[in-house]
Amino acid sequence: LARGTVIHGLFEEIEWIEKIPTDLDLLKIAKRLGDEILDAHSQVTDFRRMLERKEIANVLMPAYYLSPNEESVIESLPDSFNVETAQLEVHNERTFIVSDSGQMLGGTIDRLVLIYCGDQLLSADIVDFKTDRLDTADPDALEKRAKHYQPQIQAYRRAVSSIFNLELQHICARLLFVDAGLCYSFSPQA
Repeated sequence: LARGTVIHGLFEEIEWIEKIPTDLDLLKIAKRLGDEILDAHSQVTDFRRMLERKEIANVLMPAYYLSPNEESVIESLPDSFNVETAQLEVHNERTFIVSDSGQMLGGTIDRLVLIYCGDQLLSADIVDFKTDRLDTADPDALEKRAKHYQPQIQAYRRAVSSIFNLELQHICARLLFVDAGLCYSFSPQA
């Protein structure tokens, strides 16, 4: 749990991969969030390795949204999307409390990317960082873990829809398994 807290805290500091804090700043964060058992230097080293993985780095680049190749992002954008007028807004650790089917739903979204054209919100992408260790011997491990987290992602999508008055078809989501360097994308239609 402590390692996950540190890694999440380090990702919280990144708006886009082009602007990563210095190792000294990352080390301060790791020391503040960790415990005496965790080695802050190794956590920062691990974090830097995570950022070097293509699947992780891509999601942290503006081009991932402005020139999308990923199917779920493309599906979430309306036909009116125009890259020339598009603007991105990143919210790290976005907390929420909303009414959901007559009950209160609360949580924290690790990373929420909002895609605007002018002042009109077109689409949203929910990114959830996972530090789970995946069984590399199991070819279905990624799918199994994604299925485990699907209810959480569905709740996040409903919350974003409620907060921003955005139809579910315009909200995509993904799990970033940062240790394995893998990304699992949920379709906006899921």
